[in-house]
Amino acid sequence: MKTTMINSAVLAALLLSGAASYGQQDDPLLSETDQVVHTDEINIDGFYKKKKKPSQADKIQKLRRQLEEKHEQMMRKNVEDMRLQEEKRIANKIQKALEGQLKAMDEINNQQAAPARVQAVAPVIAEPVMPELSNKLTVETGYKSITGEQKEWTAGINFQASVETVMSERVSIGISAGFMNLTIQGNELSNYNNYGYGYYGYNNGSSYSQNDEISYNEFNFGGYGKFYFSRSAKIKPYLSLGTGIHFGSFEIQNPVDTFNETKQSLKYVSGSASLGAEVNFAKEFSAQVGLSYEKNVFRLGEEAQYNGSNNQKALVDQAKNIENADTFTLGVGLSYLF
Repeated sequence: MKTTMINSAVLAALLLSGAASYGQQDDPLLSETDQVVHTDEINIDGFYKKKKKPSQADKIQKLRRQLEEKHEQMMRKNVEDMRLQEEKRIANKIQKALEGQLKAMDEINNQQAAPARVQAVAPVIAEPVMPELSNKLTVETGYKSITGEQKEWTAGINFQASVETVMSERVSIGISAGFMNLTIQGNELSNYNNYGYGYYGYNNGSSYSQNDEISYNEFNFGGYGKFYFSRSAKIKPYLSLGTGIHFGSFEIQNPVDTFNETKQSLKYVSGSASLGAEVNFAKEFSAQVGLSYEKNVFRLGEEAQYNGSNNQKALVDQAKNIENADTFTLGVGLSYLF
């Protein structure tokens, strides 16, 4: 009885084991059926749908994704290489700094072991940089020759003053003022202006001779532009062009005919050109020499008319000569720079 029960238990265990193993095995028919049922090729209505082949766009998109992945991998590799190089550079820099500190500490220890006498060095004081001087005041005089239609005169007094400022590396502009005086002698009046008419007057039984001389004074004001061929050299050649207005006055000295006019004035505008050179012999001083030419451009106001008297005849003739004359000046000057 006991043996029969044991055999029954063993048989039941074998049956259960076989059933479990049979359940774990896949049935090929059921597997294929399951794939057909759950595939995307069968739509919801149960009809078979043929799998679509990849288009050219899908292939390009797939290739683009592959290229993007390769590019991303390459960028990651480059970033990693750069990081490693930077870490190496920083490590080398830290190593050099530590070596320098150790060397400095060794030197300090050596100096403390054998102290040396140190001599203090006086600090060097830099000289202040002087600003460039761009303004200049010039006083000039020289030989002035005036050549008219009938006679050439030389100015007895002639001087010019000007103020100039630098506009660019080689160009300056300035304003000027000047004064000139010359004397026309009696013999010049007689020979060239028909002034010797033999005019005689009587006063208490005494006779008077012809007029002795005519004095001419002139003030002029103008502006000019100057071009320097070189500013870096010690000697600076230049070319200057300008214009000016002249206020002249004639006066007969010791006139015979005291009943007529003895004075005559004139005004005219002139143009001038000069060529010269400046020499800097100090930081704030320079000298200059130049040759200039000046010519009347036009007269201001009406021309004086001859009224029949000897005085007026002399004055009108001399005014015309001065107005139409060519003027040459060989001048020298001294300049102060500020």
